[in-house]
Amino acid sequence: MLNNRFLFGLLKPIADQSRVGIDDLIEGQVRGLAWWRASAVAAIGVGLALYHLNAGFFGTPEALLFRSTHLSAMLVLAYLLVPCCKTPPASPWQRRLAGAYDAGCLATAVVMSIVIYRQFPDITARVGWPNATDQIIFPILAFLVLEGVRRTLGWTLTILTLLFIFYAYYGNYFPGLFEHRGFSHHRVTGVLFVESAGVYGLPIAVTATYVMLFLIFAAFLLRSGAGNFFTDLAFGLAGRYSGGPAKAAVWSSCFMGSLSGAPVANVVSTGAITIPLMKKVGYRPTFAAAVEAVASTGGAFMPPIMGAAAFIMAEYTRTDYSQIILYAIWPAILYYICCTLIVHFEAKRMGLVGHPAESLPIVSEVLLRRGHLLLPIVVLIWYLSQGYTPAYAASYATLALFVLVMLRPDTRMNVRDFLAALELSVRIAVPTVMACAAAGFIMGTITLTGLGVKLTSFITLVAGESLFLGLVFTMLAALVMGMGMTTTSVYVIVAVLCVPALVNLGADLISAHFFVLYFGMLSNITPPIALAAYAAASIAQADPWRTGFEAFRIGFPAFLLPFAFVYAPELLLRGSAISVVTTILVSLGVVLILAKLASFSGTMIRTAMGEPER
Repeated sequence: MLNNRFLFGLLKPIADQSRVGIDDLIEGQVRGLAWWRASAVAAIGVGLALYHLNAGFFGTPEALLFRSTHLSAMLVLAYLLVPCCKTPPASPWQRRLAGAYDAGCLATAVVMSIVIYRQFPDITARVGWPNATDQIIFPILAFLVLEGVRRTLGWTLTILTLLFIFYAYYGNYFPGLFEHRGFSHHRVTGVLFVESAGVYGLPIAVTATYVMLFLIFAAFLLRSGAGNFFTDLAFGLAGRYSGGPAKAAVWSSCFMGSLSGAPVANVVSTGAITIPLMKKVGYRPTFAAAVEAVASTGGAFMPPIMGAAAFIMAEYTRTDYSQIILYAIWPAILYYICCTLIVHFEAKRMGLVGHPAESLPIVSEVLLRRGHLLLPIVVLIWYLSQGYTPAYAASYATLALFVLVMLRPDTRMNVRDFLAALELSVRIAVPTVMACAAAGFIMGTITLTGLGVKLTSFITLVAGESLFLGLVFTMLAALVMGMGMTTTSVYVIVAVLCVPALVNLGADLISAHFFVLYFGMLSNITPPIALAAYAAASIAQADPWRTGFEAFRIGFPAFLLPFAFVYAPELLLRGSAISVVTTILVSLGVVLILAKLASFSGTMIRTAMGEPER
């Protein structure tokens, strides 16, 4: 059984990202960090957010310089925020040693940031031909990235990245299909550092160009009170019905998750409100935690903000981000319809009733007081639908939000709120950027060694002509890798390695990418390491293992959904109007049946079912 210490170890990097901020500095209550560290975090966070906003409004600097500045600042933040040891060492000499190591890593990160910034004009001028200085900088940078990944995300992605770098150097000793001709340090440095295929490749480009601007938008939205607005709106709409708090939890987590794109962070933020309310009306703690975990996980599928993976998908498939959003809408709605139905059936089985109407927020008052917070999202969607770049759309949606929140006193932001939102947006991006930097090393190794082509051939050979077997192999790869890695890194790696094989077996390119994205996310509710479920269990004071399996049961229909839209791309709203409408209607009936199967309940929408009906 997982104990609390193990859970704390899993979740501490996430908790660390929400502990220290502008508010702490102003109030003189810096929790967890020394004052000078917290001040540095705030200064770098605000400065980097303004740097990205400037790039969003007026255009980015030279591409590689922009990416390197972004990564260098994030590396410094990683070392400022997260110590080398999750728990302080017991003996004084160990604490001094850990402090010296932290100081050395931080100093190295700062010096390397300055060196790379000053050297970058020369580095870009000799792309493909690294000199002796580059060959010294590269291993130091690789160490800093790997240590940053270890601190913020744990050992799994760190070890995997090390294995790929090892393969780049020593793959000539590997047997059979995976052998390559071998590469010198000069060549590896050229690809993984100097060229744009490695650490400064597509994943970091996406976080620097798009993701940061969307996180700034989300941070301003949350700071202005959107979290309470979405929760009040969901409770006002659903709270009076059977199992109302759980239904409200589903949809408030949907709204919040679509902004954050991070299932565990969403659980921690919304679950603190929704899980106690679900327990209060009679839901089992395990079920309440599982519902929150499943709902929070699905938020990353819900447009318009779907996390870094959606931006990377747009780049991989050369598809406009607005089209990716369109494709994602119906599967995400099906996911939440199914989750809502399961909650309803459980409530009917237990005989639960909703809250009295007088104890719930009045929807009209909620909309009147804070409904204007929805308008910036409308602005964002409008800009994307008109063909503007995601960076441009996010920048002007943020500007519209800042103007609109000043209209009413209860959402008005002062200077402190403005700075806190800027700093928060950068601080919560640190784990994603570390994951994308590691993914850059992995992608660069795949490009250098031709591993992607080899693995595609291997999957095609093993699966034969069976698309279904190829999908099963890809699902297992995404779920296993996702048990210890972020969704973005799982998506990047599995998409590069497996999607070409699925396309060779007959899958549609867009459907194959969504297939990988969904299973990368669903790893958050897949035991034995279901991080979103374990985070919810800690809030509900429930057994983590039981919560994980309960979340898997509730989310089981979602495991069938990716297979469905591979075989029926109409679920992604791709195809003729008649076929799309027909598929939508059929899918609603199928979701109802799947919800019944997943709920193990003997009730339908209003009444109990007899045996023949069941």
